[in-house]
Amino acid sequence: MLAPSRSFMWICKTVRFSIKGQNADSEACLDGDLTRMINSLANGRLYQKVAIDLAHRISAGEFSTSDRLPTERMLAETLQVSRPTVREALIALEIKGLIEIRGGSGSYVCRQPDVTTELDRLFDLGHSPFEIMQTRLLFEGETAAVAAEKAGEADLAAMQAAIAKSWEEFEAHTMRRSNIANDADGMFHFAIANASGNSLTASIIHHLWKRLRSPIMGAMEDRVDIEQYAEIQIMDHERIFQAIKSKDAAAAKDAMHRHLRRYIKLLQTK
Repeated sequence: MLAPSRSFMWICKTVRFSIKGQNADSEACLDGDLTRMINSLANGRLYQKVAIDLAHRISAGEFSTSDRLPTERMLAETLQVSRPTVREALIALEIKGLIEIRGGSGSYVCRQPDVTTELDRLFDLGHSPFEIMQTRLLFEGETAAVAAEKAGEADLAAMQAAIAKSWEEFEAHTMRRSNIANDADGMFHFAIANASGNSLTASIIHHLWKRLRSPIMGAMEDRVDIEQYAEIQIMDHERIFQAIKSKDAAAAKDAMHRHLRRYIKLLQTK
C-alpha cells in the first residue's frame, strides 16, 4: 500500500484535538492549518502523475494501439506505487479515451495521446478516491464517537430523517443522483458531523464530500455494483445511528469504520 504522506500523518496527530473541540482561538488557528494541509493534499495527486507517465510511455511507442498494458500488479511494482493508485490512473486514462479496461482481460491501448495537450490538466479529474476515503476513515470514526456523547434530539432526528430519505431513494432507484446538498447519504454523515458540536469538523467533512463528487470517483463507482451496495450502506447507517442514540461511543466508532472500510473494499473489487 502507498505510504501515508507527511501531511496525512500530521492529521493523525491532530484530529482528536480538533474533533473534541477547544477554545475559539485555538480552533481558529487549527482551522487555518487544516485548510492549508487539505489544499496541499489536493496538489499531490499521485494517480495523476502515474496516468501522465503511462500516457507519455504510450506516446513514446512503448505501448502501441491495441496493445495490452501490464497488469495492475506489474505496473505497481514497476512504478513503485500501490495497486489502488494504479487503478485510479488506469481509470483516468479510460475516461480520456486512451485505453479500454476490459473486465477479466486487462487494459488495452485505444489511441495515442495528443502530445500537444497539457497532460497535467488533461488528467485533473479530482483527488484520489482512496486517499479521500482514508482521510474520511480517520475523521469520521472519531466524529461518530463524539456524536454519541454529544448528540441531542434534533441531531438524532436529522440522522433518522436522512435514513428515511435513503430508503425512499433506494426504493425509487435514485440513490446518488441528488446534488450534494440534497444527498441522503451525505445528509446522514453531515448530521453526525454537526452533532459533534465542532464547526471545524463539520467543515472538513463537507470539504471531503465535495471532493467525492469528481469524474474519477464517478467512473470508479460505475465499475462496481453500487446498487447492491446501496442497501448495505443504509443498514450500516442504521447501525451507526443506533450506537449514537444509545450513547455508545466505541460502538459508533466501530460501526463507522466498518461502514467506510466496506465501501473502500467495494472500490477495490474490480
